[in-house]
Amino acid sequence: NVCIIGCPNAGKSSLFNALVGDNRSIVTDIAGTTTDIITEKITYQGIKINLIDTAGIRDNAATAIEAQGITRAKTALQNADILLVVVDATTRQILDFPRQKKHLIIYNKCDLCPTTPTDGIAVSAKTGQNIDLVLSTLVKMVTNTAPAGNTVNLTNERQANLLRQAQALLNAIDPHEPLDKISANITLALSYIGKITGNDVDEKTLDEIFAKFCLGK
Repeated sequence: NVCIIGCPNAGKSSLFNALVGDNRSIVTDIAGTTTDIITEKITYQGIKINLIDTAGIRDNAATAIEAQGITRAKTALQNADILLVVVDATTRQILDFPRQKKHLIIYNKCDLCPTTPTDGIAVSAKTGQNIDLVLSTLVKMVTNTAPAGNTVNLTNERQANLLRQAQALLNAIDPHEPLDKISANITLALSYIGKITGNDVDEKTLDEIFAKFCLGK
């Protein structure tokens, strides 16, 4: 889960659309336009990424609807695995965010600014400049979070809950039960794990599992 956050009018929705390759989010010059969470799944270099566009976060919301959007944005921020922190390169006003989380700072609107800081990636969501660099950097960040050996690295409570549910389903398997019941437990457990890893479980994988699953032994 990659959450796009930032102050109002930083160009979050424009960046979201550029990364997705479609106009999924409404883009205007009016602060507070995005009032809800918008998600889109993309695949880049074989890596599946769940992109999340959020409302601009500020202290004084103009409307009750915007306030709800900000609350949802803060929740999405906390549950995200990686943060894309979007900054308007012309103002350089950066949102206060939990820096202990894995993050990437994006200086948007670089086509309007001759110089940009070096602590992030300068992009133009309008012209498409460096959009591929953002995606390739995200892929590196995602693959670098993959645990080595038998270690498990969970980044939020949602993932921990999914893993607990998968473990409970596998622990409940009785080899003397009907195969369809065993199959249902394994399939559901794998789907929970897939939500953590971002990898769907296909029929070929299931066939390989059941080919090795011996009953009555």
